[in-house]
Amino acid sequence: MGLYLNTDTDEQIPLASNAGWSQFGAWVDGLDDSFTELSHLWEYGWSEPVADLREQLLSAIHSTPPNDADTAHTAKQLLESLSRLQDEGAVVVTDGMESEPKARIVHDDGATGV
Repeated sequence: MGLYLNTDTDEQIPLASNAGWSQFGAWVDGLDDSFTELSHLWEYGWSEPVADLREQLLSAIHSTPPNDADTAHTAKQLLESLSRLQDEGAVVVTDGMESEPKARIVHDDGATGV
């Protein structure tokens, strides 16, 4: 099973295998604390704005290149994907499966809930 990069325009871009993403995360964990958006993407699975993430990824690749082919491939794939997106956009890492929409509940008093 692989992972995908979902955009705020509902585009789904193939990103990495589960193992490749895990190796990429180990590389990100080894970077210094200045790569906040890159760390946020790894830890929480989303990032915005795309421009900051792209800039940090490019800087990380140059300052601390990935030390194995799988991590380098994932970093390159992510960078290429981010280069095609709007600077102010957002991205989310997913398994490609869509979740079921939640039902909207309207109470007798007009309040809504999920």
